[in-house]
Amino acid sequence: MSLYRKYRPQLFKDLVNQAHVKTTLLTALKRNKIGHAYLFAGPRGTGKTTVARLLAKAINCPNRSPEPCNRCLSCKEHTKLNSLDLIEIDAASNRGIDEIRELRERIKLAPSSCEYKIFIIDEVHMLTTEAFNALLKTLEEPPTHAIFILATTEPHKIPATVLSRCQRFDFVPLSILDMVLRLKKIAHAERIKYDEDGLKMIAAAASGGMRDAISILDQLSSTGKKINVLMVQETLGVVPERAILKLFEAIIREDINAGFDALSRIKEKGYNIIHFRKTLLDFLRSILVYKMSEEDSELKENYSKETYQKVIDLSDEVEIRELIKMIKIIARDSLIEKDTIPSLGLEIAIVELTKRQEPASIVEEVRDEVRDHGPQVKMAKGDFKDHWSRFLEEIKPHNHSLAAILRSARVLGARGNRLLVEVDYDFHRKKIEDKINMQAIEKALKNSFGREIGFECRVGKHEEAEKSLKDIALEVFE
Repeated sequence: MSLYRKYRPQLFKDLVNQAHVKTTLLTALKRNKIGHAYLFAGPRGTGKTTVARLLAKAINCPNRSPEPCNRCLSCKEHTKLNSLDLIEIDAASNRGIDEIRELRERIKLAPSSCEYKIFIIDEVHMLTTEAFNALLKTLEEPPTHAIFILATTEPHKIPATVLSRCQRFDFVPLSILDMVLRLKKIAHAERIKYDEDGLKMIAAAASGGMRDAISILDQLSSTGKKINVLMVQETLGVVPERAILKLFEAIIREDINAGFDALSRIKEKGYNIIHFRKTLLDFLRSILVYKMSEEDSELKENYSKETYQKVIDLSDEVEIRELIKMIKIIARDSLIEKDTIPSLGLEIAIVELTKRQEPASIVEEVRDEVRDHGPQVKMAKGDFKDHWSRFLEEIKPHNHSLAAILRSARVLGARGNRLLVEVDYDFHRKKIEDKINMQAIEKALKNSFGREIGFECRVGKHEEAEKSLKDIALEVFE
């Protein structure tokens, strides 16, 4: 027997996550408030069919409390899927009006041994329009002994008239942490040796579906070897975290050669480029969430300890505005992959993201104003950028976050012997103007430019700067 079937939950308390679904259904069972039609919607592998079977078993259990007892004849028959009063229909292969008409005839028959005859219709969105119309008539005037549980991965395809007759429950993708905990329990029970990072990678590859995660665990355990990251990568073709990190680091360092080298290695290893792009975007999204909320739980859950620490360090070097631009550009050219060279979209993105733009006019303006208003300093054309780069490196040991803000700031010019810079957000200005930070800035300026230079910061007035971080994030993921 497969591990997934062996460890399919037989009680609501054994379900992974979906707490909102469990609580509502158990309360209804306790109060004996049973509906005649339910709709379970959500991604594949999140427990819709499992909960449908649990609910059916609990409804017909004479000893429920409110969990099914799993000891009575009804529970045993439901567990084995042998009950004559539990009818499961796959709408993907039984989608026509004839099948629904046959179903309506079966509905008229009284239960054989239980109180209710329960119909589970999986992938209900696959029904034809005529079949939906026939089902609607039954849902409008159902026999008192009939209960419908509809399951779907695409609720938007179900007619509103059908939706309105059902109690709807939305199932969410499982978190990696919840999935790893479940995989650990199964591994211990089956005496499967594992590394936790290997289980994390299995959970990530399953994309929120517990069924797929357990199936992967089952597949890997058949080797008899300890499950680790390398085994998961080789078996599933999962892109290594270090490959993602190398490309990310190349982009924020604006190193086009390193960027193409990282992508070339991905191609040489035979990894799917489309999957790599998705993995990269998930990675960048996790960093964006961390940067916006300063919550690192998602990064800790999704990546190994070594990768997590590296990501935290690198994230200090990239500003939110730059990160959003990165996500937009990487996501933009995905359609190119379907019709031309698979890696072309990412190659274009790397070129755009690592292309250095020389702000020559601003550099000249600052150089000239510093020369005119301050002590005479010999500074060759273009040297300002070198001094500014040294300044950024000088400030980094003091505060990585401050260095990232200054790296994204725009140098506008000079007022007297003071540099004028512009940032996008007021909380960045406040961070810069913090007394301790300002002392460190002025010290770093002196060390980098060779003399005393003041520093003045303002918030930009352009349209993008006035948008909230939430609004910008919504633009990225809409």
